[in-house]
Amino acid sequence: MKRQLFKLLILVGLLASHQVSWGQCSGGSLSGSITMTTAWQTQATNGNRYWTFAATAGNVYYFSFCAADGGSTSFDTQISILTNAGVNVAGAYNDDFCGTASYLVWTCTTSGTYRALMSRYNCNTQAGLGTFVYKFENNNCPAGLGTGVTNIVTLPYASGANTTCGSVNDILSTRLAASCGTSTYFAGQDRVWIFTPLISGSVTVDLLTVSSNVILTAYAGCPLTGNATTCKGFSEGSGNRTLSFCVTAGTTYYVIVDAQSTPGCFAYTGLNISAPAVLGCSLGTGVNTITLPYTSAGRTTCGKVNDITQTNAVTCGDNSFMGGEDEVLTFTATASGIITIKVNTAGVNSAVYVYDGCPLACSGTTCVATKTGTGDKTMCASVVLGRTYYIVMDSKSTCFNYGITITVPVATLSGTNCSLPVNISTLPTL
Repeated sequence: MKRQLFKLLILVGLLASHQVSWGQCSGGSLSGSITMTTAWQTQATNGNRYWTFAATAGNVYYFSFCAADGGSTSFDTQISILTNAGVNVAGAYNDDFCGTASYLVWTCTTSGTYRALMSRYNCNTQAGLGTFVYKFENNNCPAGLGTGVTNIVTLPYASGANTTCGSVNDILSTRLAASCGTSTYFAGQDRVWIFTPLISGSVTVDLLTVSSNVILTAYAGCPLTGNATTCKGFSEGSGNRTLSFCVTAGTTYYVIVDAQSTPGCFAYTGLNISAPAVLGCSLGTGVNTITLPYTSAGRTTCGKVNDITQTNAVTCGDNSFMGGEDEVLTFTATASGIITIKVNTAGVNSAVYVYDGCPLACSGTTCVATKTGTGDKTMCASVVLGRTYYIVMDSKSTCFNYGITITVPVATLSGTNCSLPVNISTLPTL
């Protein structure tokens, strides 16, 4: 008894002075090879034995001793993934998941042959360790999208009447690389349309249906886990769904229609995708071409109309300041460098947005600088020789009077280093 107590005290002391943790297992002996399928397969194994398998980059691989998946064990198991050279794959390990049984989900990043090492805790041998189950999920496009996939050759496109029924529930919210709508809307059978536009512009997708609880969503890039993708927008609810978004020539887009578990699947009279609309830069009233340096007092946005809005402009900081009438000053930079913009205005919730290129959506422009709030504003922006810039004066909900001064581009602003100080003629200064 005293000896056991002594050992316990030593163990407590070690735990108090060091953080003890167990990691992936290595080594082991070869038991054979397994072939991955999209349905669970079973394999009995001893402890400290590994099974080789071929894996493809982007695919997700599952291994489980859990009874809910079809596995079984009466021991504390561990699952480790190693390269075929016996090197542990970082993060590809599980110890306890369902009780002391293991469950591992691993996304392959490099195609090749790997080892799935099954061990009894901690990294021990064990005759009759149990039965593990295994499968994979193809997350590469288009193969991983399952049934109901249509490749569109040219736009515009019109599907005609059809149904999602019989297309299988291939697209689950847990398989998506980026959230794009409410997860419960990916519980039904689905269809996918794939297109790569030849020109950039704005496209509109219309789903025509009388069904309830449906979703229309779009992604730039393969939407499945492990891929670089961007949600372009979604529309969910009952009846017809419409979605408009910007597309770039040469980029592949994925349009998905799905539903909640009720109705599960649904009929539609059409899925229509427009050809990309090439937008000009029609900014309405209040557009002024200027040259730098520029100074103007007594200016106003009043009477210039609310042409540039939160919905039709490229996001540039807080676009909620695009609710009032607006005025635009545009110039082409005659040199590269940094310009300083000073705006004098009353206490209106106003904004100054600076764009490299047309500020309208789908124009490929870039937000350079922005400043919002009440009172006067001073800001700097970098410009490049030969590029055309747009300065948008806007506000939350009204029009306002202002004065503005814009300097010529300079390589370095005063005060940024000791060789170019700000000269102060009198003290004190603010």
